[in-house]
Amino acid sequence: MKLTIFSAFVLGLAACSSERPPAPQDAQGGSETQEAPAADAPSQLSAHTAQCGCTISSVGTCGNYIEVDGEYLPIANSAEFDLSGMQWCGQGPVAIQASGKVTDGEFHLTGIESGT
Repeated sequence: MKLTIFSAFVLGLAACSSERPPAPQDAQGGSETQEAPAADAPSQLSAHTAQCGCTISSVGTCGNYIEVDGEYLPIANSAEFDLSGMQWCGQGPVAIQASGKVTDGEFHLTGIESGT
């Protein structure tokens, strides 16, 4: 059977579809495969509490701190995100959305959303 130009066009579109078929599911209904995020994809923002160190009894001096797993850590790269040295001074705990990683006892931001 000969393909018409129209049939070839339709087949070409179907082959280039950006939709992916659903992942196969295991016996419990979960996906058998999970895709890792791309290496250059930004980390997901998650809820954190940020606070100036002067209002944290375990710190006692000004500086930008973020709570991670129940512990306040200094934000190592505040300037990269245009946070002043005392971004939340005198405000008490502030709810923010942030992403990053802990390295050598400091939190290195990769993203932040806050009302300040």
